[in-house]
Amino acid sequence: MNERITAVLEGLAIGDAIGKQTETLSRTAVGEWYPEGIAGFEGPPGTVFPRYAGHSRHEWRIGETTDDTEAA
Repeated sequence: MNERITAVLEGLAIGDAIGKQTETLSRTAVGEWYPEGIAGFEGPPGTVFPRYAGHSRHEWRIGETTDDTEAA
């Protein structure tokens, strides 16, 4: 049972981190930033999302989760 619970929480965190790559983007903007779609982590974990690199107060990084994972 503990293994299943752990697997569910890991899956939630991974899905949240992958989804964070498109958070706050419109459907059109998702297509512009990811013309081939999202197939997983779009870059090396820990690097700043390209749309935030060098010109934003946010430094969201690939592989990070959101507060949704923390709340779960």
